[in-house]
Amino acid sequence: MSWRRASRSSRWSSERQPTGTAILPRGKELVADQSQGVQLATIQNLVTYWGSDYDWRRCEAKLNALPQFTTEIDDLGIHFIHVTSPHEDACRCSSPTAGRAR
Repeated sequence: MSWRRASRSSRWSSERQPTGTAILPRGKELVADQSQGVQLATIQNLVTYWGSDYDWRRCEAKLNALPQFTTEIDDLGIHFIHVTSPHEDACRCSSPTAGRAR
């Protein structure tokens, strides 16, 4: 299943909503602080930032410039980026994604 198809069927999206919109609660919070969660204004600012202000293509270009590999472990496709640190005492970090290897 493609990411687009999966995201369309998630509870966070709606076929009735145009692409790039978020469904946010109406009205005001019951309290004036964050004791019941993140304030609506904060979420609205984040939606605006990620929806129109964030330069995803610039981030995508940086990621695509890194050496990327795929392998299969126990019939599970693994995609990973391998970058060696210029620092001798650097801690190794691994954050692979699993799915169908291409």
